[in-house]
Amino acid sequence: MTANGNYLTMSLEGVKVNNLNFWYYVSSASEGSTVEVQALRNGQWITEKTIDASEKTKENLSLNFNAADKVRLLFNRTGTAYVVIDDVSISGNKQSGSKMDRYTEKSVGEKAEASFDGLEKATTYCLTVYGVKNGEKTITSDKHYVTTADDVSGINSVNASADAAELIFDISGRRINNERNAEGIVIKKSNGKTVKTTK
Repeated sequence: MTANGNYLTMSLEGVKVNNLNFWYYVSSASEGSTVEVQALRNGQWITEKTIDASEKTKENLSLNFNAADKVRLLFNRTGTAYVVIDDVSISGNKQSGSKMDRYTEKSVGEKAEASFDGLEKATTYCLTVYGVKNGEKTITSDKHYVTTADDVSGINSVNASADAAELIFDISGRRINNERNAEGIVIKKSNGKTVKTTK
């Protein structure tokens, strides 16, 4: 690790990550330098551990944390700090479930949106998307995991696995692709912040 910023981001499809193992060696120390282990939960990166890189040291680290969608190593570099990372591995609990028959092969027509009712609180759902034109089917999208919240509704009621920089909703909390497609109040979520604008 020789550059300031995100060094490595890891995830496992269909798995909630709760363990990270790696070996590290601070070969060139610099005051104020750190390596952060961060976990992604509900769209927010949370620091689980901070490693001090201001002194030369080496260690095998095994870290357990609450279930997360992803985990990353972030290098906060000052001066000439140099950290070597090796033998990185993650593990977690595989998400399993059953098909929801009423939503299998759900058609949305020509709209680029869909709504689902009858979902359980605090439950993770998985969906894929494909298109059909003149009887020809496109390649199915990657799996997307969405977790419903416990007791909220509208814009805060779901946390999607996608890492979109900006998400746009109407006042009812429905996701829209472009704010020009909405009337009245448009709600933007950008990098974890919510900004409201009025048209």
